[in-house]
Amino acid sequence: MVACLAVTVLASPLWAGSVTIASPDKAQTHAECRVKEANLTWSEKNHALFADITFSNDLYVGGGIPLVEDYFLFEIPGVSADSATKTFYAQDDSGQRVPVAMWQDGFLGRHIKLLPGTYVHIQKKHGNVRVVLTATTTPPMVARRNHWVEDSTGFMMEHIAGR
Repeated sequence: MVACLAVTVLASPLWAGSVTIASPDKAQTHAECRVKEANLTWSEKNHALFADITFSNDLYVGGGIPLVEDYFLFEIPGVSADSATKTFYAQDDSGQRVPVAMWQDGFLGRHIKLLPGTYVHIQKKHGNVRVVLTATTTPPMVARRNHWVEDSTGFMMEHIAGR
């Protein structure tokens, strides 16, 4: 067991790049709303990546409670697009390019897909919303199917993203 752990540690690149990018944008939604839809969009005009998020109280509609849906765009600053590779990159502290997402062609058109090791944390506390993207060039040991992580209990990454 110790030998396997040592091999895993030695095989992982200690120089691997990682980035944490807090969106400067903040939003206010209803405390009972949840993330209904979340996507990345690229603005060719602004050369900027955005987290495009819709919040909804659809689980609570009825009995006099109306449907409320709030739509927000959160800029993810510092991300650039490489059209030749269809990849979106951010730079780590050493200047190394860290791939975060890529264009993917699908049945319904082209969309942006987050890469393994990249997560968008949607932090909602009492309706106050913040978005933080984290990415690493080290592949995750356990692949997660959902790269969008909603935290409605509090701001998990306050120490990273600032207060």
